[in-house]
Amino acid sequence: MDCTLYLADNCNLECTYCYEGHQKGMDRISKTTVEKAIDFLEQINTDREIDLTFLGGEPMLNKEMMYYAVEYSKKKLVKFNYIITTNGTCCDKKDIDYMHENGFKVSLSIDGDRRTHELNRKIKGKDDAGKTYDIIIENLKYMVKNSFPVIIRMTVTCNNVQYLYSNVLYFYNMGVTKLDIEFNEFEEWKIHSLQLLEHELQKLDFWYLSNGDKIKYLSLFDGKITFFIAKRKVQFCNAGRKSHFVINSKGEFYPCNYVCNQEQWKIGNLKTVFDEKKCFNNIKLHIEKQSKCTECEINFACVGARCGFKNFNLTGFLNKPNDNLCNLEKILYKHNELVFAEMYRRKDARLMNLLEYALVKGYPLTNWMIELMEQEKEC
Repeated sequence: MDCTLYLADNCNLECTYCYEGHQKGMDRISKTTVEKAIDFLEQINTDREIDLTFLGGEPMLNKEMMYYAVEYSKKKLVKFNYIITTNGTCCDKKDIDYMHENGFKVSLSIDGDRRTHELNRKIKGKDDAGKTYDIIIENLKYMVKNSFPVIIRMTVTCNNVQYLYSNVLYFYNMGVTKLDIEFNEFEEWKIHSLQLLEHELQKLDFWYLSNGDKIKYLSLFDGKITFFIAKRKVQFCNAGRKSHFVINSKGEFYPCNYVCNQEQWKIGNLKTVFDEKKCFNNIKLHIEKQSKCTECEINFACVGARCGFKNFNLTGFLNKPNDNLCNLEKILYKHNELVFAEMYRRKDARLMNLLEYALVKGYPLTNWMIELMEQEKEC
């Protein structure tokens, strides 16, 4: 099972694209709530391990509770795995060492080089980024130097998309081997911005084919490749069940971080019950009868057909992505298709190993994969 625990609602940055908005609360989780949350997770857990993600706001604004949660959870019989998403401005070497010692997966939010960072990631209440970039880079270099498997979390926006390729190389040349790149679907992507994205992806296509074996994870490709190989049911994640949910800093339950602190999606708290039925009844009220995703030919690989609560924030319906998301996913699909087909022709180990695994396990292949294999046989 996995659970996200909010350590602090507030953030010291005010990123222009933050899906949580700029009117964040000031609540911070207490020791008592941490204890009750971890006790509750142990009580309801049916798996061998629990993935516990620390989030905010900026979770390291309340770093003491991060330490406390880890030490308290170590006393439990079940194994906890720790994950944190942080902007890196409140961390020091002691924090990083502690995370490393305890096997944390760290997602570090930074969009690129100084020029890119300072476009959208401002200090709260100010018009500039101050010295935040220098702090983050110092921490990142320390992580890389000490072989900490950090993941860079980049957000691509209309005003920084032209730097996408150069920023991937910027981090790669720094020694980073994992990059999670997300598009900001909450802004309007006009034709010019989409054309810039096309141009950047063309450069990334070639680079990934030539250098992808040297990088462990580039989400634009590695996060999509399995969807092209093995057929699976197109459905939303299990957010809102006891195997996947959020506990906010007040000890309240929500199905997903995209709707955390939205009153209509509250499904109980640590003092009462976890109300799955309320969640599913509310989901039914926010499903459009006819979804364009159903007949879409790329739905098997599209986030819009799987991330319901992101869709809800975009359109008010869980099964209705907005036009921005659709346009971005269609462009990415085209590049994925080209890259993965070329990887198959080259018998690239990254794709062939996954394909072999699917065949050995007896997983059905996607129509796309079957057609590609047949085409190559004919050649």
